[in-house]
Amino acid sequence: MGYNESLANCLEAHKLASEARTASPSTIKRILSGESCGSSSSGVSVTPESSMRASAVWACVRVLSTSLAALPLHVYQDKPSGGRLLAKDQAIYDILHRTPNTEMTSFTFRQLQMAHLCLYGNAYAEIAFNNFGDVTGLWPIPAWCCEPMRSPSGELYYRIIIPGTGQQKNLPAYKVLHVMGLGTDGMKGLSPIRLHAETIGVSLAATQFGALFFGQGANVGGIVEHPGHLTVEGSQKLRGQLNEKYGGLGKAHRLMLLEEGMKYTKVGIPPEEAQFIETLQFHIEDIARIYGVQLHKIGHLLRATNNNIEHQGIEFVTDTMLPWAVNWEMEYDRKVCRNGLYTKHSLEGLLRGDSAARAALYTALFYLSSISPNEIREKEEMNPIEAGDRYFVQANLVPADKIDSYINKNTGSVPARNLLSESIKKIAERDKENLLKAYQKDPAGIEKWAEAYFREFPGYIEKQITPLLGNGE
Repeated sequence: MGYNESLANCLEAHKLASEARTASPSTIKRILSGESCGSSSSGVSVTPESSMRASAVWACVRVLSTSLAALPLHVYQDKPSGGRLLAKDQAIYDILHRTPNTEMTSFTFRQLQMAHLCLYGNAYAEIAFNNFGDVTGLWPIPAWCCEPMRSPSGELYYRIIIPGTGQQKNLPAYKVLHVMGLGTDGMKGLSPIRLHAETIGVSLAATQFGALFFGQGANVGGIVEHPGHLTVEGSQKLRGQLNEKYGGLGKAHRLMLLEEGMKYTKVGIPPEEAQFIETLQFHIEDIARIYGVQLHKIGHLLRATNNNIEHQGIEFVTDTMLPWAVNWEMEYDRKVCRNGLYTKHSLEGLLRGDSAARAALYTALFYLSSISPNEIREKEEMNPIEAGDRYFVQANLVPADKIDSYINKNTGSVPARNLLSESIKKIAERDKENLLKAYQKDPAGIEKWAEAYFREFPGYIEKQITPLLGNGE
């Protein structure tokens, strides 16, 4: 099936859950009409579409969806001799890495699916097969039009209401790629928007309050007292004149002129007393907490410093994106990969903008013999070089339990410790013997003798230690 419905046609999947079992024509029509399906105590209707009007929700969904879509997604196959091979010659590689269907790129597909996960708690896609059972494409299914169900025998299947036609279609589980968020029944994830409608509703209400406050300008909660009695027509005329002259943001802070003894009294709670700004900031942090997104990623830099942003950037990769990447990989491996193939997101893609961090990582891996020059060049989209597939180790790094055999291999059959011990012992005995003889012969001239003796001492030491160096090399 093709994808011809935009994200704006929103309906929570939980609303569909109780109605899709019967799905009469009238129900289908109402479902596809995008009827509002949630409200909060703040009086603001909260749906996946309306929640995106909260800047923090929009930012979190955007960051998570674009970050996942930007991660390089590769398909690998284990080699019999060990290690793994990039399976670029497999058809599934092109489907996942480049074009999942004829209408989308891999980035667009994965961004859309991740946005569905953030808003509805589930992402669905129909898996297309050819006559040989090979996967030929992935077509996204709107999350609000799909519901996982069980047959009387307990078999899992998915009931879909096709956008645009209202027709029902049942798909077996093996034909549906289903990535679910946090859930409680193992069949579907819970909608963050539904669960946190109150939090998001307060954020939307605070935003609307701010818009109305600035829109009303100087007349917010104001009372104009007239000493006389006004007719209905006179009252309406006076109200219209005041609104025309002083209402609106562009006319705020004007000097108000009142006639005929009228008196203006402002009422209501000023925004600073109602902690308007603090309320907005708190709910930005609260929404970021719901999605597990670090505050600096959504532009909230109130308490940010260079040091904590650096650490939060690492936390974003390890604590936020890594679990999502693993969730997607496992569903890909379970549903679309065959013959020992498996998928892997390259989380290093999130560090591509930090050249210093990439260089430090490559250096550490290179010195640990974990990566070759050509593998580094491939990650940096550079052509391979001749003999660049070799692995290197630092010559001065030797396992502690292998030091004797390593030195023995380079210096002869005598263990290194024995050679060193014998050399030190020989030097000490020679110095002791010569010192005693010199003192007995001329006690008063011992200092002069010692000066001449130790002037030649470095040469003697070199002669004794040379065997340890491999014949002087």
